[in-house]
Amino acid sequence: MDEEELDYGPEEEELVLVKDQRIKVIDTHFHWDKFFLQARFSGLPSYTWEEKGNEKFQIRYLISNFVFPSRWKACLNSELLSKVRSIKHTIGIHPKIAGNQVGQLLKELKKRIPGKFMAIGEYGLDVSQGDKDLREQIKVLRVQLELAKSNYLPVVTHCRGGENIASRYLDIMTESLDRGHGVHWHCFSEDKKKYENIKRCLPNTKFGISPLLLMDDKYPQLRSQVCEMQLEDIILESDSPYIHPKNYEDNSPLLIKAIIQKLAIMFNTSGREIAEITTRNAHQLYKFE
Repeated sequence: MDEEELDYGPEEEELVLVKDQRIKVIDTHFHWDKFFLQARFSGLPSYTWEEKGNEKFQIRYLISNFVFPSRWKACLNSELLSKVRSIKHTIGIHPKIAGNQVGQLLKELKKRIPGKFMAIGEYGLDVSQGDKDLREQIKVLRVQLELAKSNYLPVVTHCRGGENIASRYLDIMTESLDRGHGVHWHCFSEDKKKYENIKRCLPNTKFGISPLLLMDDKYPQLRSQVCEMQLEDIILESDSPYIHPKNYEDNSPLLIKAIIQKLAIMFNTSGREIAEITTRNAHQLYKFE
């Protein structure tokens, strides 16, 4: 059961309903397909942990982004995936493959969208390794934005390559989407000015705070930048298994635990409050059953 679990009273045989006291957490961005392709994969564990005061936390939902079309057939048709109610899905075409038979890929994407997808993405612009495909990326971006708009689905962004690319991306989004459209700004690491500009243009944007927050050596300014944000705009994401901060055992969705702990220190509050606020934020953006 979702919110309650069954138990027996100590002296009675009748069934008693006991409210589940675990604090619910949502990992709004990870990549199930990458786990699926590993040898001997048999499913993800239940991600739970306990903090001081016997507070128990559980990652109740995980949102997997399926953005590599070569994996769609094997992964999305997997019986293993269909059995797990806690894993939800988004679908899109990653900008790094935008120049590779993109016309056929877009046709396949359009066919699949009527499925049980919570958003379109992640997709966007990425010139971190050069801009030779930028024109194609923009074409694919515009098509996917239109698909998100026409299907009333949130957008999951991917934007890499510096200030000019981020500004161009935002311009295209504001041209293509209604002002109130829901946006998940994936792996946000921009400054206060960019944060406020995005909120002004697209006020229903939620910003994914990822394990980059745990990497002070590579992203020394990110902590202070996040402190400039409103908690009501933040959602949690592990981007697992692609981000693996050093000094952490693995790169699983359980990295969400460390993100919650760090945010609690930064905002001078409890882990419970961070979990409750970010979970509420995720529910505002995504429509969970």
